[in-house]
Amino acid sequence: MSRLPSLSVPCLFAFMTVVVPSVAAQPTFQGVGDLPGGAFESHAYGISGDGKTVVGLSLSSAGAEGFKWTGGVISPLGDLPDGDFESNALGASYDGSIIVGAGHDAGGERAVVWDDGLPIALDGLPGALFGGAEDVSADGAVIVGWSHSSAGEQAVLWHNGVVLALDDLSTTAFTSRAQAVSADGQVVAGWRSPGPFSFEAFFWTGGTMTGLGFLSGGSESQAFGISADGQYICGYSLNDGLEAAVWHNGTVGGLGFMTGGSYSQALDMSADGSVVVGAGDSSSLGSEAFIWDVRHGIRPLRQVLVDNYGLNLDGWVLEEAHAISDDGRTVAGTGTNPAGESEGWVAYMPPASLESSTPATGKTLWRSSRNTFRLYFDSVITPPTAGDLLIQEMLPGGNYGPDLSSGFTFTVEDDLLGRPTVLKIRENLTTLTHRKWYAVRNSSSWRDVADFKVQYLLQVGDATADGRVLSGDASTINAAIPKLNAPDDDRRDINGDGRILSGDVSITNAHIPSLIVSKPSGH
Repeated sequence: MSRLPSLSVPCLFAFMTVVVPSVAAQPTFQGVGDLPGGAFESHAYGISGDGKTVVGLSLSSAGAEGFKWTGGVISPLGDLPDGDFESNALGASYDGSIIVGAGHDAGGERAVVWDDGLPIALDGLPGALFGGAEDVSADGAVIVGWSHSSAGEQAVLWHNGVVLALDDLSTTAFTSRAQAVSADGQVVAGWRSPGPFSFEAFFWTGGTMTGLGFLSGGSESQAFGISADGQYICGYSLNDGLEAAVWHNGTVGGLGFMTGGSYSQALDMSADGSVVVGAGDSSSLGSEAFIWDVRHGIRPLRQVLVDNYGLNLDGWVLEEAHAISDDGRTVAGTGTNPAGESEGWVAYMPPASLESSTPATGKTLWRSSRNTFRLYFDSVITPPTAGDLLIQEMLPGGNYGPDLSSGFTFTVEDDLLGRPTVLKIRENLTTLTHRKWYAVRNSSSWRDVADFKVQYLLQVGDATADGRVLSGDASTINAAIPKLNAPDDDRRDINGDGRILSGDVSITNAHIPSLIVSKPSGH
């Protein structure tokens, strides 16, 4: 079974210039409710790029009706006039002002765009009987979907009021459908059928449609989501079973299955393609929403929300994750609520925020050999690798020296509640230098953690943590002699050998006096 190759993730975060970040937003989960008047039922199918607007379908007093949910309030979108009342909203522009989907007029099902809340029918191809819109570009200018014509069902693109067929069914496909479009509207993804009961994912750009192929040994694929730049496309490929897949640079990789499962399909992805959501099965549920990234692989979304973010989802079954915001933090989908009703839902997962550090920012590091310090976060973390977290000398003018992180080991420890929220950072050798300032900063690869910067002064032998090395430090060490097997955060173990002995006093004496070192300018 194929696996996805390593994905390069573009820079998502810029470093902050403050020492410690502001308190991050709290994680949330909520049902979107339903429109009044009909039986209780709703399904969330799309989300705006900024994560503030969710769109989908609910049952109202008029019938099945598209909705817009924002700020905790669900609102009806209405339908085209004169036909059977039935509409559905599937996609939204980045700010949620443009919504696309399908509605009905006297002629039947039509592609619809809601602009300022008003439904407008989109013309189909010549001879079209039906059609539907599936997605829209970030600015709302390009809409993609499908249109029936005399040749069959075709993938189409609408721009400036003009509809364009993306393929020629007479030579390339039996039927096709466009499912997703890049942020700038230049790349389209979807699926085509060269013949009955045969499907292949495609991407279209510059007037050319290209098949994306299948997982090794596979014979069927479909695409449903696309990254902002069009470089990553997600969907599924039929191999031994239906498996979620991602295409990039002409290669396809499978995302695997949840524990005990044999089916998965990817429905949407973040702007940079690094986070994918969809649906599959597991050993515990028949259908279950999943979330995937390179670091963690495929995981049940409900489990992540409960275990990593502490959310209470008692009674909820998350069946499908249909859409994800550009930053990969807000997910919308469909499930069953505690009352046993079908209800759309939306979940927000903030990055872990740095709460404190040991030693505190601006204080001295523990020891001269194998310095050990800890960062405490407000939610579950996984350990970074060298380069994910930067450790650099602070230079005058706000500049930084070379990254030293390769000389450190990163280990995650449990907090008092048993949650893995503490990052232990320990030197492998003597890397840091006496009487210098260092900064520990996150970088884009450690995407589950919010921006932060912690600054430390290294003062060898500063056992009292007053920013100076004086005779009082030697006295503090002498008072602890003999002491074996010191904890790794004992400031009196100056040489880092796990013991407090006369050698620690000798190192301290060698640096007396060592007074406060000013922080370099620009920091």
